[in-house]
Amino acid sequence: MDRTFVEKVREFNRYYLVAMNLLGNHYLDSEYSASDARVLFELYDNNGCNAKDIVESLHIDKSYLSKILAKYEKQGYLDRIPSIKDKRYYDLYLNDKGKAMAEELMEKSNVDIANILQHLDNEQQQLFIQSLETITRLLRKEDSDESCTI
Repeated sequence: MDRTFVEKVREFNRYYLVAMNLLGNHYLDSEYSASDARVLFELYDNNGCNAKDIVESLHIDKSYLSKILAKYEKQGYLDRIPSIKDKRYYDLYLNDKGKAMAEELMEKSNVDIANILQHLDNEQQQLFIQSLETITRLLRKEDSDESCTI
């Protein structure tokens, strides 16, 4: 692979993380890191998935995920129910309190993104969206047939 290509991707990643306020331990001025919030969003979008699904989807360390899930359970956001399909796993469900927290963070994220990108005119917004769709399409891997579509 061309070294310049790799360097450009790394340069973009460094810029994007800062530009979109994704660095630091307090995502959206909350007590959560961006990784913590991402797990919360996955649980919100995929209620009933298990930890294995999240590990595979986010490529997150199992022990790190376990700590995040334990924190959410302690905070009263998460219910673990033994899986009917496989007794080795628990299905994970955000309860009403957890859903409310996820929705609050999603709304804050929407406002934050709108503020960051407010300088773009309609034509630039369309170009931005097309670029995001192109990147997503190029990076997308085969969708799995698992019951949980994270």
